[in-house]
Amino acid sequence: FKAGTYVLGESGGPSGYTPSDWVCVGGTQDGDEITVGLGEDVVCTITNDDQPGHLIVHKVTNPVDTTNEFSITASGGTIVSPSATQPIVGGGTVNYTVHAGTYDVTEALEPGWDETDNTCEDVVVANGATEHCTITNTQRGHIIIVKDAVPNDAQDFSFTGSGTIGTFLLDDDATIALPKQRDFEVIPGTGFSVTESVPTGWKQFSVSCTDGMSNTNLTVNPGQTITCTFINHKLATIIINKDAIGGNGTFGYTSTGGSNFPANFNVETVDGTGSQTFNNIDPDLTYSIAETGLPSGWAANGVVCQNETVGGSITSRNPAGFQPTNGGTVTCTFTNNKPAAQIDLDPLTAVNKIGDDHVITANVQVHNGDGVYGAADDGTLVTFALVNSNGATASFVGGNTCTTTSGSCSVTINSPTTGNVSISASSGPVILGVTVNVETGTGGENSADAGKTYVNARITITPPSSTNEVEVDHDYTVKVEQSVEDGVWTDVEGAVANAIVSPSTSLDVFDCN
Repeated sequence: FKAGTYVLGESGGPSGYTPSDWVCVGGTQDGDEITVGLGEDVVCTITNDDQPGHLIVHKVTNPVDTTNEFSITASGGTIVSPSATQPIVGGGTVNYTVHAGTYDVTEALEPGWDETDNTCEDVVVANGATEHCTITNTQRGHIIIVKDAVPNDAQDFSFTGSGTIGTFLLDDDATIALPKQRDFEVIPGTGFSVTESVPTGWKQFSVSCTDGMSNTNLTVNPGQTITCTFINHKLATIIINKDAIGGNGTFGYTSTGGSNFPANFNVETVDGTGSQTFNNIDPDLTYSIAETGLPSGWAANGVVCQNETVGGSITSRNPAGFQPTNGGTVTCTFTNNKPAAQIDLDPLTAVNKIGDDHVITANVQVHNGDGVYGAADDGTLVTFALVNSNGATASFVGGNTCTTTSGSCSVTINSPTTGNVSISASSGPVILGVTVNVETGTGGENSADAGKTYVNARITITPPSSTNEVEVDHDYTVKVEQSVEDGVWTDVEGAVANAIVSPSTSLDVFDCN
């Protein structure tokens, strides 16, 4: 160079560097001018430093969450500021000042979240450049399964869920052996299912899930909690009891409602009682029970239905339409009576003179099956019949029927001729709505038919006339005869005959046998 003054400058270098001031050794320097004298050597130096760049990390959360704090760490080059590990929240950023280089940003695992995208890997930051990258996190969802058993019970219920849910048990009692509900954390997605195996003695009443979803096809969005509640009702029991008073029999029933309660069935009694038990009855249906086709001679005497809950409380139920409580027992007791009656005649035997009225009384007694007899209802009709033999011609005086008062009534017969009369009586007293026909002479507790004998008698004296000398004894013979069969006469032994003499003062009078 010629001696003189020169202006120092630099151009054409790479970007991203910051030049320093010129530093000259030798000559006379004034800023970026240097004056070189004759024969003088001058060395001027300018230093270019690289400019720091920026790596800006963005946090995206699904769903948006500006409160949950994540921890990220940058690595790879020279980080000027801040320190490599920094907290960051959804929607937030971390601005790293770095020298040129290749960088990675990782984050620590955050419970309940999954890193679903990370563009902060192998990020090249040039001198003075600014680069952006994003880490996206998706929050896991939850499926909560709740068990509601009605009534609360220690029964274990088995569930099967898709994927990571697997199989598990729940119950609904006060113990801690098993929980009432389970919370399953799942990666958001579609097609989740949870089903229940219903144990014997229970029914699945309903399953309800959030937003009306089906428990067999659940869609879980990021951060969403879906709750499915399984309600089970404990099946009930129906017991039909029979109390038969006065005997045993087979009694028929008809029912409605179904669900293990047959439409037709029988209950047979032994020693006056019988029972049928029906299990696994759906408590959400309405049932009815009625007795049909009573055996002959039986009366229905009421039915009482009661529902006993699992807790022991008892309430009445209408047999024409009832609904058991969940897990409860409805017991319907039907009472039937087999009433009975008896008829007796009084007197059972008698002897009457022909032409005399004879009164015969019927006594009608009844009971409701318990064996304790009492008078038939007033107004009970009794019908008499008679059969003549051996010449008797008896007939009823005033009719052959009567109605009872305090269980008894009477009729009158008369025969103008001798002979035998057999008298029977029948009646149909009504007890508890059942007509019980009874008749004398049929055995059992009824009396025999009554027997009436109509008789006649005659007396003769022989000789019928005679003439005797005074003071001479005269013997008479008196003959007494009876007839119990028309036209047939027999001697009477032991009859007392009274002699009557007229005039009375002329003869001795005495009795003879």
